[in-house]
Amino acid sequence: MTITAPEALNTTISKVPFRCSGSANGTATVVASGGTSPYVYVWSNGQQNSTATALGPGLYSVTVTDSHNCTITNQINQNYQPVYDAQVFLSNIAAVDEAE
Repeated sequence: MTITAPEALNTTISKVPFRCSGSANGTATVVASGGTSPYVYVWSNGQQNSTATALGPGLYSVTVTDSHNCTITNQINQNYQPVYDAQVFLSNIAAVDEAE
């Protein structure tokens, strides 16, 4: 009889920064691999899904536990990413005569 252990539990985490200063509309997603599914996700703000939503600025951690009670914790810093709105104002525009 051969018993094969699963690969080590691992996580990859990604984020979408919040877009407006003072808002909480960022997200962070963790993808678990290895270990033995199903996985349980617990974020430092109490959310219990693979994607945490309504995140404002700050450091967040997520602990992933597999069905054999193996755990791994990962962190992400949710920071502000401004959205720039460029506007161009033209004044004193003179027409150019192509004949000149």
